[in-house]
Amino acid sequence: MNYKTQLEYRDYSINGIKITVELNYRTKTISLVEWDPQDETYDPKRWLFAGREAKYMQGWLNILEAMKTVITECKAIMQAANDKECDEFVSNAYNVLKEEDKDA
Repeated sequence: MNYKTQLEYRDYSINGIKITVELNYRTKTISLVEWDPQDETYDPKRWLFAGREAKYMQGWLNILEAMKTVITECKAIMQAANDKECDEFVSNAYNVLKEEDKDA
C-alpha cells in the first residue's frame, strides 16, 4: 500500500526565534502556527507588531528575517512536492496509455 503524508509540522529555530510551520500537501498550503497545549492543536500564529518602543525594532527585524527564511524553505519544499505529484501523474497516465496500446 502506498501512503502519502498529507499534513506535516516542522519546527525551526533561527537565532533563538522558534517558528512552527504546517505544510498541508492536500490543500497545498503553508501556515505559520503555534502549539496550543490546552486544546492540543496547532493554531495560526498571531505575531504582534504593535505598540513597541524603538529598542524593540531590531527584534522585530530578526523575527521577520527568520520568517522569510522559513517561508522560503517551505515554499521550495511545497514546490518539490507539487512537482513530484505532477511527475507521478504524467508517469501513471503514460503507463495507462501504454497498456491500452498493447491491448489494441
